[in-house]
Amino acid sequence: MASRSLDLVILRHGEAEPYAGSDAQRELTLRGKSETRTQAEKLLAIDFEPEEIIHSPFTRTCQTADICHEVFPAAAIKSHSGLMHSADVNQIPYLLNQQKSVLMVSHMPLVARIVNFLCPSTDIYGFSVSGFVRITVSLDDYTGTVMHDATRGI
Repeated sequence: MASRSLDLVILRHGEAEPYAGSDAQRELTLRGKSETRTQAEKLLAIDFEPEEIIHSPFTRTCQTADICHEVFPAAAIKSHSGLMHSADVNQIPYLLNQQKSVLMVSHMPLVARIVNFLCPSTDIYGFSVSGFVRITVSLDDYTGTVMHDATRGI
């Protein structure tokens, strides 16, 4: 039986305003919106086209995902509480259904914890805002190989 794999990009949300009524309500700044679009266009330029965009329900990740969806309009888009800051990385395989390519939008420290969960030998421990990593993930055992590291953002 052939091994199944997933082309996964984990993207940290764009730069957000420092204050709002709550952390969940913080919106992207103009710079955050611009950098997000630039990163999404870079993904398109390296032949990444997600079938699905999954994001945290926080405002800044919703906005980041919406900008990415403008670049990748064929992708399905959905919010999932399993991508909030303190989510359990052991739940990540449940978010990865039968897709071949997924763009996941979340927060620090979860984005780094996901990378280390899938690629335990990596030394990626932080993401700049709008930073991303592209991983090929085996769906047989949920182990991954980092293909592109742009965690330092723009």
